[in-house]
Order: sequence, then structure tokens, then C-alpha cells
Amino acid sequence: MLDNLDGKGVGRERRGKYYYILIFMEALTDAGAFCLTGEFYFIFKGFFAILCLVGFLQKKSIQEEACMWGICLDSEVIQDGLFQKVIQYETDENGKVVITLPKTACSPDIKHIRELPEPPKHIYGEQVSPSNHPDMIGVVCGIGWHFKRNCCFYAIKVDGKIKSKRYYDDDLDRISSFKW
Repeated sequence: MLDNLDGKGVGRERRGKYYYILIFMEALTDAGAFCLTGEFYFIFKGFFAILCLVGFLQKKSIQEEACMWGICLDSEVIQDGLFQKVIQYETDENGKVVITLPKTACSPDIKHIRELPEPPKHIYGEQVSPSNHPDMIGVVCGIGWHFKRNCCFYAIKVDGKIKSKRYYDDDLDRISSFKW
């Protein structure tokens, strides 16, 4: 369960406060702690289940932290429609960029990606509604970067058609998200 917590790039300071408790609990189970009987067995089993859940959530947050957001400034990806677009990416062991959102096969050079200080308010695939038209429901299909305003703008798809208007953070209301 804890194998991925010790992965490359995850320093001791990023393991979280429950990491050492989980190591202790894993050591107890390896040592045969489930040989307990009576009430102690059920108390221990419930406590261990809670710690496993906390460990899973901690592991999930470490994986989410590994994803970064940036602006793709590589002119070689113009044909893929990613030039000056906001992307979510990870770097592998070799320093190569793997784009996770939007889904694509291209891999720009890391020196052509400008990292964003914080993720965009809305992400790809999220259901949104314009603030001035709450009856219209769309899906975020593009995230661009406005260099003068220094903020994200969004393209949304409504009924299969991409709206020509640029929407900014305050122009859209979140309806639901595809993330769990």
C-alpha cells in the first residue's frame, strides 16, 4: 500500500503527517497483529481500516500535487492546438513532460512551459454555466492564457458547438466536475 509513497521526487517533507503512523501499522500487520482476539481484534481492525483510508487519501493528494499547471509556449505544438494554452502536466524521471490535460500525445520541451502559480479555477471537462445565462450549460473544452490580464480564459462547448465568447473566472459558475 505504501510503495508509491516512497516514489522518486517525494521528499520526507511531502509525505504528510500520517505517513509514519501507516508505516507503524503496516509493520504491526506484518508482525501478525491480526492474531488478536475478542474486542481488541475489532477495535484494532476498525482503527486499521480508518488509517488505511487516511493513507489512501494522503497518497491521492501526493499524486495530485505531482501534477503542475503551466502555459505551453512551444511553437512546435501549434498544429496540435496547444500553443499558448493552459495545460496540466507531469515530469517523468528523465525530465520529459507528459501532458495529462487536455489529452494529447505530444510532449513539449520543459523549457517551453511557463509554470502557473496556481491551477485554473475551472478545468477541462468540467460542466459550467455562464453567470449571466444560468439556463445554458456547457463543458470547458479549452483554457487559454490572457497575457495582458495575466489570467486564464475559457472556451466552452454548448450543445456540441464551441461558443466564440471568451469566459473568465468570474463569468462561469461550476455545475459539476468529472473528478471524484
